[in-house]
Amino acid sequence: MKKLGIIVMRLETINPTLARRFLAFEDIGDARRTFESIFNACVRQTDESVFAYMDDLLLEESLKTGLMPECFDFDHYIGELDRHYSVAEGEGRSKDAVAYFVLARLMSALFFASSAKSPRDYAEAVYEAVMSSPRTARQLSAHRD
Repeated sequence: MKKLGIIVMRLETINPTLARRFLAFEDIGDARRTFESIFNACVRQTDESVFAYMDDLLLEESLKTGLMPECFDFDHYIGELDRHYSVAEGEGRSKDAVAYFVLARLMSALFFASSAKSPRDYAEAVYEAVMSSPRTARQLSAHRD
């Protein structure tokens, strides 16, 4: 998606004001701190029962704190969570589908943040965190029905 020759951040599609804020950051530390604050707010709004779907207490606690183990294989776990989401949705298990969607988005947020080299990268991480809202997951499922 391009806009006037500039690649549009996905965050602009859901919160243009927040996207502009990230574009205005000159210090990557400000972007990181803003991401951490938003990520933590997203984790706090997530029902505790959702985290049990991780089936691994260490990963569950790591995801809640936003501190994944060193050399963590994000691709593998995000892929697995997305696969579980698709299967659950296909089988009509909406509660399970929402839980897996939320977890995959939170983990994707940490993936983007772990490799961020600019405020724009942190904006992508924020997009994933914001998309972790269970309300967003339910809306996406409803659009597919």
